[in-house]
Amino acid sequence: MRQQVKLAGLAVLLSAAAGQAVAQEKLKIGVIVTLSGPAAALGQQVRDGFTLAVKDLGGKMAGRDVEVVAVDDELKPDAAVTKVKGLLERDKVDFVWGRSSPTCFRRSTSRWWIPRPS
Repeated sequence: MRQQVKLAGLAVLLSAAAGQAVAQEKLKIGVIVTLSGPAAALGQQVRDGFTLAVKDLGGKMAGRDVEVVAVDDELKPDAAVTKVKGLLERDKVDFVWGRSSPTCFRRSTSRWWIPRPS
């Protein structure tokens, strides 16, 4: 229940942040979580909860259709860096959100903490 409330709050914040964007473009959100190994069950629940929050909003945030691209950080800092880079450069997500181990999070965000150019 607590996790659902957090995810619903996040969805509201994300929709408010996306409000200034052009309404015709699809909003691509990269989600990086642990989907393999010993923490896979938790990562799957986080991914599914995020997807459910988007679905509860009708698949839209601030009038834009939402596409969620989820990737596995493999609970490895180097893999997390590679996956975040792929989300930003290959998948062209508008931003990345995730619940990851502290080590993976620090490594993956230290190089990419800048907005993607339009």
